[in-house]
Amino acid sequence: MNTTLAMRILLVTALAAIVIGTTVILTAPTPPPSFGWSAYAPLSEAEFAGERSISLTTTELVGSFLLITGVTALAFWCGFAFGRRPRRP
Repeated sequence: MNTTLAMRILLVTALAAIVIGTTVILTAPTPPPSFGWSAYAPLSEAEFAGERSISLTTTELVGSFLLITGVTALAFWCGFAFGRRPRRP
């Protein structure tokens, strides 16, 4: 396979993975959390409820994987394409 053709295929695949991954992440349904916890601090007589927990669904994980893979492939393509250019004397 020709190197130029392989690089074009890599570019198209990387851009497609980025677009698909972003779309999957943005359109993934986010179910309400079905768990929770709270803690009682006896000295301050206040209740603490953690609000910063993040729960990712399988769909969001797949979208994140596609996005990260696409960005990595695009970075490889950029490095290879710019490193392959002829140098000016």
